[in-house]
Amino acid sequence: MLRRFPGLSHPATVRYGRRLQPHGHTLQSESPGNPTSMPSCRPLSSSALLPRPFRVLGLQQVAIGALDKSGPCRLWGDVLGVPMTGTYKSELENVDEDIFRVGAPDCPWAVEIDLMQPIDPAKAPKVHVPALNHIGLWVHPLTAAVEYLSKQGVRFTPGGIRRGAAGHDVCFIHPKGNEKSPLSGEGVLIELVQAPPEVVRAYESASVASNHELNCSRLSSQESALPLPTKGDQ
Repeated sequence: MLRRFPGLSHPATVRYGRRLQPHGHTLQSESPGNPTSMPSCRPLSSSALLPRPFRVLGLQQVAIGALDKSGPCRLWGDVLGVPMTGTYKSELENVDEDIFRVGAPDCPWAVEIDLMQPIDPAKAPKVHVPALNHIGLWVHPLTAAVEYLSKQGVRFTPGGIRRGAAGHDVCFIHPKGNEKSPLSGEGVLIELVQAPPEVVRAYESASVASNHELNCSRLSSQESALPLPTKGDQ
């Protein structure tokens, strides 16, 4: 379980009674005991700190592949009760998929579960290898994201931006880098999906509400830290 505490300069994350300190610090136990040293992540390059002309708004989909999608469809649909919302088939992409949706019908943050099988298992792309085929991220604006990421050395799959199964413009970050574009999904195919207006509005509204709550919490913390007036001050 993750918890965030407002009013802190770094969002403190507590998992199973331990606080994860900001980058480069040690992992300090909440209970008495010795801190455990944590390996440092690779420092961000100066280019990574530049303002980005796009935003990642949330998780859009999880795509799962199998030689026969009837098993996964039975699990997600019949057993788990996740509603099926559509189908998609493409000879070019060698995919036959059923689309499910986790979340309320009118919720912009609902996540697609795409259950796929290859039309021809002997041909590429093999949508069943690996079984957890790819994840999708809501991005806005997509064209600016692709241009920016390409300049940063991110490798994309062939095909560029095109219309995806759900009707949104999409583009894929390659799971493997090369000499020209060394940055990749490191074994994971990542789909960037242009967020529709309702997702963008929901994200902006949530951001405004979150910032307001954080500012109120900081103000409350500052006020509680002030010394109480003495009789001489009254």
